Amino acid sequence: MKTIFRYKTTITQKLFVYYLFLCLATIVILSSYSYFTAKSALISRTYDQLTSVRFEKIQSLKRYFDINKLNHDTSLTDKDIESINSLMFNTNPRNGLGKTGEAYLVDSNFKMLSSSRFKDYKNSIIQVKTKATKDVFSGKSGTNEYLDYRNVKVFGSYSSLEVSNKKWAVIAEIDVEEAMVSIYTLRNSIILLSIVVSLFIFVLVYIISRRISLPVIRLKQAAEIIASGNYSVQIENDSNDEIGELTEAFNKMSEKIEIQTQELKHEKTKQITSMIDGQENERQRLSRELHDGLGQYILATKMKLERFENASPELKQKIVEESKSLLAIISKEVVSMSENLAPPVLNQFGLISAIENICEEIGKNSGIKIEFTHNTEEKKCDEKVKIYLYRIIQEALNNIVKHSKATEVNIKLDLLDQINLRISDNGVGITFDENYKPGNGISNMRERTELLGGKFEINQINGTTIKINI
Repeated sequence: MKTIFRYKTTITQKLFVYYLFLCLATIVILSSYSYFTAKSALISRTYDQLTSVRFEKIQSLKRYFDINKLNHDTSLTDKDIESINSLMFNTNPRNGLGKTGEAYLVDSNFKMLSSSRFKDYKNSIIQVKTKATKDVFSGKSGTNEYLDYRNVKVFGSYSSLEVSNKKWAVIAEIDVEEAMVSIYTLRNSIILLSIVVSLFIFVLVYIISRRISLPVIRLKQAAEIIASGNYSVQIENDSNDEIGELTEAFNKMSEKIEIQTQELKHEKTKQITSMIDGQENERQRLSRELHDGLGQYILATKMKLERFENASPELKQKIVEESKSLLAIISKEVVSMSENLAPPVLNQFGLISAIENICEEIGKNSGIKIEFTHNTEEKKCDEKVKIYLYRIIQEALNNIVKHSKATEVNIKLDLLDQINLRISDNGVGITFDENYKPGNGISNMRERTELLGGKFEINQINGTTIKINI
């Protein structure tokens, strides 16, 4: 047989993971949003600054060429190149080009006309075939991120300058690495702050998870104690929320279970005591019947038989006849006692016949008029129900004969949909005062009814009426 091992996660662990995931996800989302918003704003500002520089350089170049009357047949002299370098060179520390930013001029042959600000490129002819120059000479202008003539990633702003049918490209650039220094610093600060906040949240979430799950753990432990049979457990309630209400309800449930358990134990003890008392009463009744009835007849028979040996023939014949009569009486007494213990008519002819038989016998012996009515269809019920109903009626009739002084008894039994039994008499009834103590007869009838899952009622109106519904 394959054994499946499953990792058991506690509610504390689950709450911890859920809260931690939610908090970390929130931190990541907010940090990412802040970072990318700041990055986008910085890039946009950089492009604006480069465009401003480019526009400034274009205006300076236009003024220079207007003053010097440059035409399409005129080539740039060394003096022009020097002037252009002076115009394109970054002399304003506040123009935002920093340490790697520059503005330069490129002709239609992709040759840089101005000088590079970088030492490695100052005294060389530089070919600038970048995205910026290609876009300009294709009739486009704008801003973008691309690789410059040094093969370094830059932010650039570019457009064309047309002077006397000459088309040049004016470009302002700054290295991405320098432009993004502040955003990289912000990124590192966000990461560091996120780590610190995450550690704080880690501890806070663990404390909150423990605080939430601790009452549930207490409830679980208390439930296990109750399951072991100890119903006196109570949980300390230090919360005013739903968990506190649940704890209070659990304590009430535990208290109620303990009370009901004690009541069940008491009821069980009472039933056992009643059963033992019933058995003892039955033994005493049998003892009295054996002693007062059967025992006396046996003793009389014994005494007659002792006289038999020395008696005359005529007396012997008389002793034999008298002994036969006594033995017949003894036999009848044994049959009567046997029927009281387990009436054979109940098994042979059914419940209705057994009740009719006992009503006839008790009525004949007591002189009480007993009327028994029932429905024509006998309900199918098990032997336990039949015996209990028979004993209830037998017990009721015996009580009536002994205590009620009644002259009439009415018994009505309904076995159709459910069992309904009604026994009423016209006797003196029972006085239900503070000194009243029910005898074993009524207790036995009530307990038999309850064992069958029924309801036992007794009232005092013109005699005594017992109602049983099962």
